[in-house]
Amino acid sequence: MKILLYIVITILFIFGNAFLRSRIEKRNFDPFQVRMESPEVSEPAESNSYGEDMEESGPSEPDLPGEAAVPSGEDFSGEAGGESVPSGEGLTGQDADAPSSSEGIFGENTDALGVSQESPVRRQDPSPWETLQQAVLQLRNSYTEYGELEGLGYQIRDGRAIITGYGGEEENITLPAVINGFAVTEIGAGAFWGNTRLKSLVSKGNIEIVGDRAFAECAELENVEIGDRISKMGRDVLSATRLRSRQQMEQGYVTLGNMLVEPPVSGEFFIPDNVTGIGADCFRENENVTQVVLPEGFLYLGEEAFAFCPNLTRAVFPAGMEEIGNGAFSWCENIVEITFEGSVRRIGDSAFEGCGQYGDITFPEGLEEIGARAFWECGQMTSIVIPGTVKKIGDGAFCNLGMLGTPQKITRLELKEGVEQVGREAFQYIMAREILLPDSLVMAGENAFTVTEEMEAAPGMYVADGVLLQYTGEETTPAVPEGVRMILGNAFRNNQNIVSVELPAGLRCIGGSAFEDCAALSWMTIPDSVEVIGDRAFANCRSLTVVDGYEEVARKGKEIFASSGMAGGE
Repeated sequence: MKILLYIVITILFIFGNAFLRSRIEKRNFDPFQVRMESPEVSEPAESNSYGEDMEESGPSEPDLPGEAAVPSGEDFSGEAGGESVPSGEGLTGQDADAPSSSEGIFGENTDALGVSQESPVRRQDPSPWETLQQAVLQLRNSYTEYGELEGLGYQIRDGRAIITGYGGEEENITLPAVINGFAVTEIGAGAFWGNTRLKSLVSKGNIEIVGDRAFAECAELENVEIGDRISKMGRDVLSATRLRSRQQMEQGYVTLGNMLVEPPVSGEFFIPDNVTGIGADCFRENENVTQVVLPEGFLYLGEEAFAFCPNLTRAVFPAGMEEIGNGAFSWCENIVEITFEGSVRRIGDSAFEGCGQYGDITFPEGLEEIGARAFWECGQMTSIVIPGTVKKIGDGAFCNLGMLGTPQKITRLELKEGVEQVGREAFQYIMAREILLPDSLVMAGENAFTVTEEMEAAPGMYVADGVLLQYTGEETTPAVPEGVRMILGNAFRNNQNIVSVELPAGLRCIGGSAFEDCAALSWMTIPDSVEVIGDRAFANCRSLTVVDGYEEVARKGKEIFASSGMAGGE
């Protein structure tokens, strides 16, 4: 009833607004003026949060230039390692901590550079039907509900229904395809854990996510039919169930839908044709896995799927793979080859952490995110080239490449045009002779890059490829060297000495938090060449009262002067 009421109210509002707008346009409409004078009458474009659908179809301002051994044909032999101890965290909870692709670099409602876009051309207003569709979609995605249906506990979130528990007495359960108009796509962590009555569960829809221990200790469970569209599988999903025991006896391995849950205890093994993913912990601590060459059509590797496999030396990933889960190959210390035969969308947090023996990696076009600590302590790399499709590089992603105190070997670090965000300490301790950074990079965390003496273009000013990485000097009115086109995020942050900074002609971008927490900073002149100022660039600069040239900057982020002397005039 709630959602029905919301929809009715939304419809009334939309059509009332459309009627008023049409009456106004009939009185003032001039087609010649719209075509020829659009720059003066343009309307702000709707925000485009990174990774989400735009709510407008009109043009926007462009960005600045600037074998488990497991495949077919590969062998797997020997005995499996011991069972892993459950982490105690549900799959959903872990996903909540992961970097989200629905937020931009500077937060919500911004473009890739962290500022609101304005279209130079007047857009055609959407039709009432299009507006209604957009409003209903927004309403569905924001709607939250907790309830119970025939003993099934559920939650409505993010436009889908999640099964959270079961309080009934039935032995055979059929999950509905839809609850209150929302597709049932997930069985949450521990949803049926310890239900000793449950013998069979069938889903009428297509389940996409199964959380940790979803059916664990359901001793009588013999049958689970939930489709073949599972994209994420948690830990210990079928542990201590009759279904697991029967599958191990009959086929030597355990599957759930299209996911491999548990490998054979010994002997040769090839991934079945219908398996497109490997669940969390599946081969963890398996001493007999020597190589992983995944077949075509494979999509997903779960968290720590091959973690701590001491004899694993080779991993090959096919084209079209969606995700390498968090910690999937962590601390496989003897792996020497990592090959991407096509695009992989995401490399998870700590995916290859502690894998210190392999050399350079060719990252594929199409890769969008490299997680935190993904390649932490991987000491044999000599060159790092990040493709422009990567929008976010997590905290510490390539930190500590001089593993165990040995000198790091990186000579070249290049981020292609398109890379937008680099986390704190992402490339710390990399002292490459050549560092190339793109115009698209406008946000970097603290100590994202290690500065060296060769980078010092002026006292305390460390510059690489026209980008001011960091200022460590003690001057009160330092001058940024000529030729600097970008001040990277956090470059001057928390400097307590500077009163003003002389910025060079030709400067184009001041990154997010570039001058944040500079308590003594009192005035600044922004050159005409500056096109972008990122989020919180001058936040907490409590002495700042004069910023000449700010109004002429075309693209501004959020909270630029938050808690500063300029806060009232932003």
